Amino acid sequence: MNKKIWAFLLAILIGMSTIIIPQVGMAQEVSVTNDPHTGAGVLQIQTEGKESWGVYGLGLRNIKKNVEYKLSYWVKGDSNVSAAVRVVVNSNWSIVLKNTTITATEEWTQQSITFNSGNNTNLTFAIMDNSVTAGYLYFDDFSIERLDGIASSVGISDPGFENTMSSGSYGSVLYFENKVVLEKNGKTINKLEAGDLKISLDFRNLAGIFPAANMVVALFRGNRCLRTVVGKTETEIEKNQTVPLSVHIQVEESEVKSGAYLNVMLWDSEEEISPLCKGKTIINSSGIQHGLFFKDYIGLEPVSYHRGVNLAGAEFGGMSLYNQESDFKYFAEKGFDILRVPVKWERMQPTLFGELDANEIKNLKNNADWAQKYGAQIIVDVHNYSKYGNQYIGMSDTVTMEAYNDLWRRLSDVFKEHQGVYGYDIMNEPSGSMKADTWKKVSQSCVDAIRANNDNKLILVEGVGYSSAGGWANNNQAVHGPWINDPIDNIMYSAHCYFDSDNSGTYKKTLEEEMNGKGVQSVINRALGRLTNFTDWCQKYGVRGHLGEFGIPGRAEDDDRWLEVLEAFLQKCDETGMDTTYWAAGRYWGDYALSCQPTDNYTKDAKQMQVLLRHMPKK
Repeated sequence: MNKKIWAFLLAILIGMSTIIIPQVGMAQEVSVTNDPHTGAGVLQIQTEGKESWGVYGLGLRNIKKNVEYKLSYWVKGDSNVSAAVRVVVNSNWSIVLKNTTITATEEWTQQSITFNSGNNTNLTFAIMDNSVTAGYLYFDDFSIERLDGIASSVGISDPGFENTMSSGSYGSVLYFENKVVLEKNGKTINKLEAGDLKISLDFRNLAGIFPAANMVVALFRGNRCLRTVVGKTETEIEKNQTVPLSVHIQVEESEVKSGAYLNVMLWDSEEEISPLCKGKTIINSSGIQHGLFFKDYIGLEPVSYHRGVNLAGAEFGGMSLYNQESDFKYFAEKGFDILRVPVKWERMQPTLFGELDANEIKNLKNNADWAQKYGAQIIVDVHNYSKYGNQYIGMSDTVTMEAYNDLWRRLSDVFKEHQGVYGYDIMNEPSGSMKADTWKKVSQSCVDAIRANNDNKLILVEGVGYSSAGGWANNNQAVHGPWINDPIDNIMYSAHCYFDSDNSGTYKKTLEEEMNGKGVQSVINRALGRLTNFTDWCQKYGVRGHLGEFGIPGRAEDDDRWLEVLEAFLQKCDETGMDTTYWAAGRYWGDYALSCQPTDNYTKDAKQMQVLLRHMPKK
């Protein structure tokens, strides 16, 4: 092996050997047993029955791109014991090509899963213990074939589990015997808290001699690694030996409040640890940045994301039209937990450097109060396209950066302690004459002003070019990556993504015209391509991302196949763990094509709601 790196949830070596990758709260035991289907052994998984998401990974080598495959296997188990089986991309387990659930029977049966490899050559077949029933599962005799009739050259290491126990390769059977334990002041806790925390586990080696193990505990916010601590064994670990590992890490209150979480990894080589926290982004020895899929780690801080809508109206041109309590009640009770509320700067502050309008503040505070009452929060969004009137911020003697900062200091004074406010979207869709280098100075100055006001709330920063997801990397390339320096690192970059051909969100063409004879998949590919431009940028630089606006036509006369586009888009958002707010809801839209506002006195959902409700917050 060229590298000897092992990590929770990452099969860096998948494809070189058969690997068992366990996790906190996972199946109590994963091993090879002599209860054969054929040959010498089968894979045995003992589940706890707690939907614990332990993982076994089987590497698939020599995969060809854009080919349909069928992977077959034999399975049996105790009554009602189940598992999720997935085909995932080897370097990023958050990219799922196929996902299904199996429930075992007491007799051996052959089952299969079909998938398209897409643009991938190294994949992993993952068996994930999500059973609510305790018991045993057995797998044996894996095989794979191409469905186009061409002979398959895909390699599976030890598909019948004949040689696993005698294999000398590192970690062929390897797991943490007990759950990871998190303690504070000698007491076990089950979520991240501020203070001196102790993390401990028992590591058991079922393979050959294993070199000294290093337990790495990393503190993350979003995809960004803030710091790491390392605990290590002093000697080699012999086969069947169990050794305890523990470390201490200091966590600050501000880090807890801003959504930090812990990740536990295992590295077998101390010299490989140094690249882990290069800068502030987790990087493996191959230079690949990781983070999002570390968040599947169970026990300390699970994967989480928020889902919401825009409750528009207060930003409309003619007059402020704030939504009412019943609107907040409807969406919060549906399960949406963040509600973006656009406001107009000129009405909020009629005179630059002047007092905020009392009626506007009263209405906005009501919105925050109503959201909190029903279990949600609002995002305060200054919906001004980087202008006040017709003058761009920082580009005239009138609308200066100081004037913009004054607005946000005053808003911060009102809302920094309000628990019904999730965060501040400091400017909607910087555009027109606002270029990336100027916006960098303007937005950084605004962040500095808010933080100087002792305000720790989340700040959402949009990009130039109307904050287009599809154009994000190109439009913002002049600033060479993330441009905000926040002393408490509580920043989220926010993009907007529409699916029509001109990316305007006006949807002037019918779906048939948009497809242009190429089918609905062509529009889905367009939407995912635009989204990926933004998500790849966030993953590349290890920053958090948010989709502040996206939407589809949903009137009775609009093509129902738009729902397929929305479904695919939200599936991708779920996989990347990004917050989203659909554009748009609000009682004043009338026949607006993208509106998801209910009708008939809140008794009839909008068409889009059937898809939105399948992708709700995960906490």
